Amino acid sequence: MGVNRSNTDQYQLRLPPGLRERIKAAADTNKTSMNTEIVERLLHSFRVAGRKPGEVENLSDDQILILMRKLCSELEQCITEQQFRIRNHAEKKE
Repeated sequence: MGVNRSNTDQYQLRLPPGLRERIKAAADTNKTSMNTEIVERLLHSFRVAGRKPGEVENLSDDQILILMRKLCSELEQCITEQQFRIRNHAEKKE
């Protein structure tokens, strides 16, 4: 990442069992340090959390797929709720 260490904050972090190994494996795969892997993932999470509804640029295919599945699930739930309302409304008219 090429960060000047004298200008960075340091924070001691406790990780749940197994997470260190997962971070190490990801860092190795990405040919980077564990620190860089952690920082990049944190920065990414803030970028994603700050997105406005409908924004999908710069997302990976996997991230888009996850969003699409979530949207489909939410749409299915809305349809089910609407069908329930329609049935109840029709039953009240009878």
